[in-house]
Amino acid sequence: MIKNYLKIAWRNLLRNKSFSLINILGLSIGITTCLLIFLYVQYELGYDRYHTKKDRILRISASFKTPDSDVPLAKSPILLAEELRRDYPEIESAFRLQDYHPIVKSGGDLFDEDDFYSTDSTIFSIFDFKFKEGSPQTCLQAPNSIVLTERMVKKYFGKQRAVGKVMVINNKNLTVTAVIADPPSNSDIKINALLAGNFSVTDFSKVILASITDGSKTYFKVNIVDNKRTVI
Repeated sequence: MIKNYLKIAWRNLLRNKSFSLINILGLSIGITTCLLIFLYVQYELGYDRYHTKKDRILRISASFKTPDSDVPLAKSPILLAEELRRDYPEIESAFRLQDYHPIVKSGGDLFDEDDFYSTDSTIFSIFDFKFKEGSPQTCLQAPNSIVLTERMVKKYFGKQRAVGKVMVINNKNLTVTAVIADPPSNSDIKINALLAGNFSVTDFSKVILASITDGSKTYFKVNIVDNKRTVI
């Protein structure tokens, strides 16, 4: 029975070649378009979903007031994270992420890299990274420490073990203390390297300057989710 149906269908296809071709092409294009839309929506909805604590992670934003309108800013004063940790028991942990503009010296050549950040060691208690080498508990504890992604390790060290190696960045010697897997492409923050940040500011004038011009992105993890706030 099925064999006969197939024979009839094949004969109809051969009898009406142009009509059959148009239908097959239309069906193929429709199915392909639906699949592409599905994959695109799945990709967009998957942004930062690899963080297991995503429902408890929030980011501080600021607003710069002008006579004409308010300008939203993703950055906040660099000292805010410490204040949050100290004064708000609802906040379990917080960290800062500050842009770092590196010039990497390697083999006599200079490389201008992107997506390098100074941060706190507490980043690993909030964001999820897959460690290939090193420990999340200790890798950013010491000054002049740097954590590289596999992409950066391949670029500067090839197949060699990176932990313990020294990199010259902005004329400073930084020690590689850990290697993490490359974050997924559908991550809000593109990361190539994380450096141990020094956010201590003692001079009052520097505090004001840091608040205005040198802010950082401040993330924190809460004990209980506040549904009225925007969760990352």
